[in-house]
Amino acid sequence: MRGTSRLLSALAVLSVTCAGCHLRRPAAAIAGPTTPIALRYDPTLAAAGFPSPLLRVTIGGRRVWFIIDTGAGVHTIAAWLVNAAGLTTRQSKAVVTGSTGAEQPVRSIEPVRGRLDDGRTLSIGEGIVVEFPPLFQQHGIGGLLSPQLLATGDAVVLDLAAPSMTIAPLAIAMARVGEADATARVCRNAASPFTNRLYAVNVTVAGTPASLLVDSGATRTVAGDQSLVAAQLAARAVSGSQTQGVGGAVTSSRRVPGVALSFSGATTTLDLTLGAVAGGCGPDGLLGMDALKNCVLVLGQSAFGWSCKPGG
Repeated sequence: MRGTSRLLSALAVLSVTCAGCHLRRPAAAIAGPTTPIALRYDPTLAAAGFPSPLLRVTIGGRRVWFIIDTGAGVHTIAAWLVNAAGLTTRQSKAVVTGSTGAEQPVRSIEPVRGRLDDGRTLSIGEGIVVEFPPLFQQHGIGGLLSPQLLATGDAVVLDLAAPSMTIAPLAIAMARVGEADATARVCRNAASPFTNRLYAVNVTVAGTPASLLVDSGATRTVAGDQSLVAAQLAARAVSGSQTQGVGGAVTSSRRVPGVALSFSGATTTLDLTLGAVAGGCGPDGLLGMDALKNCVLVLGQSAFGWSCKPGG
C-alpha cells in the first residue's frame, strides 16, 4: 500500500458485543492426539507486516494461512475466504470493535471443518466474519485463530520461539513455565454472544508500571495514547507509521526509540509505538511480537503463565 506502512500492530484485538444474543457453542477443537502442532514464521509475510506465528489450514479446498493470535477474543474468518470457499454465514446483532476502536457489523459462521497439513482436523464451531485489509487476501491469510479457545478444559502451550502449539492439561502445561503468573488477568467479555478469553499482564515500560494485553497478533508493542506510559514518553516520540486495522480504517501512530521493557523476568529494548488501543483487557496497550518472540505462553481457562528468554 503506497504511502502507508504495512505495520499492522494491534490489528485484531476483537471485542464483540450484542444486545439480546445468547449464542454459546464449542469454540474449536483439533482432532487427534495432543502432540505439538507445528507453526511457522514466513519471511515474506514478516516483511509485509505479519511476523506472527502461522498455521496452514485447508478449508473448502483453499489452503490458507491463519494467524495464531492471542489478542483475538474470538476466532475470525476473513470475508474473502468466506466467499472463496463458499462458507455459510448468518447475520447477527453483534458489533465487532477492532484495536483502534473501529466498529463493523458481524456475520457469524456456521460450523467449519478444516484440515491441517499433518492430516489432523480443525473444527471451528463458533466464529465471526470480518472484512480485513486487502493485504490478507493478497498474501493468502484466511483469518485469525484464538489459540486459547482451541482446548476446552485444557490449556494451550504456545511456544513462540519454536514455534509450536500444544494442548495439554493445565498442570502439565504450567510445568513448561514453572508456575502461573498470579498478577495476570484473565478477561472475558460477558456482553459478547461468543465464547471469548484474553490475557493481560503487568510489565514495566521505561520504569513505569503498565497493564498490557498479550497479543501475538500485534506486530509491535503499543502504549495507548491515554496511558501513563504514553504521557511520560511523549516528549521522546518521533513520527511513526500508519496502521490499517479491522474494517480498513487507517490510523496514525508515533514511535519512541530505545525503550526498556521488563516482563516475566526478562528485559528487552524496543521501539515503542504510541497509538490508539481499544482498552478493556490490558488497558495500557498491547504486548506484541517484538517482545514475545522468545516466550512460551500457557493459556488456561482461568490462569496464564509465561517464561521469556532475556532479550525478548
